Amino acid sequence: AKQYFDLTVTHLPAPLLHLHAINDDIVPFHHAAIIMNIIQSPTQLTPMPNANHMLNNREYCMTIADYITQWYKVLTSQC
Repeated sequence: AKQYFDLTVTHLPAPLLHLHAINDDIVPFHHAAIIMNIIQSPTQLTPMPNANHMLNNREYCMTIADYITQWYKVLTSQC
């Protein structure tokens, strides 16, 4: 299978939070998992079970905001 990922960025200058829809019909979830395993910076892949590709489901926006807030709190508590 041909690799479609640009994996030139494996070291990021900051931690990465990746929210990804499990049933994404544009970018399959397993692609996110592959990329997150290659990145050598602190990362967190958070599966979004009821989200769409754009993570803009109206009923899901507060859940996404909560994930981001909790991630930020944990991140800043480690400083």
